[in-house]
Amino acid sequence: VIRGQRWATPQEVEAGFAAASGELDVPLAHTVLRRSVVDLYAGDHRLCVIDACSAAEIALGAALTALLKAHGLDDADTEQLLRLGSGIGEAFPVYQQLVLPGPSAVSRGRVLDQLANPRNRAVHAGEHPDDTVARRAVETARLLVQEAAPLPAPEELLRQTRARARHHRADGHPHRAAPSSDPRVQPPSADPQSA
Repeated sequence: VIRGQRWATPQEVEAGFAAASGELDVPLAHTVLRRSVVDLYAGDHRLCVIDACSAAEIALGAALTALLKAHGLDDADTEQLLRLGSGIGEAFPVYQQLVLPGPSAVSRGRVLDQLANPRNRAVHAGEHPDDTVARRAVETARLLVQEAAPLPAPEELLRQTRARARHHRADGHPHRAAPSSDPRVQPPSADPQSA
């Protein structure tokens, strides 16, 4: 439990255990966001703002990638287009225009003021922001990550995990999770060095 964070509901705990048992990884944006919260409470505010901004950038990139692939762009074209808006300040307006059906939970000014600028000062000038700046970065990143790369609801995660388990038992693979068609749920890496 991290100080200042709400307790997980019983449904969230059950879904978390089911996902872990099914060998599902947490999407990268959520992993980096979680790391920024740990940085915040550990008092490493410089790393906190860097991780918070990175989490938001990863979430926006994932949302844009999903949209471009849904429109038939291949990996190379998608990568080339994503490079055009490489920083959060450039990626956010593209995300707003192409992905969102309505207004964002945050403004472009807030993204620049609470994510891009603190991150750039931390990285390029070695600045160590105060607790208030770090908390604002985490909250802004949390809103963007939840908006751009939402996790499935606990009920949906349980349904997907159980369906995969049934499918694999039927195929004779009782201990391996099936790949998800849901881009918010990522299977574990097949890289043997990461094990």
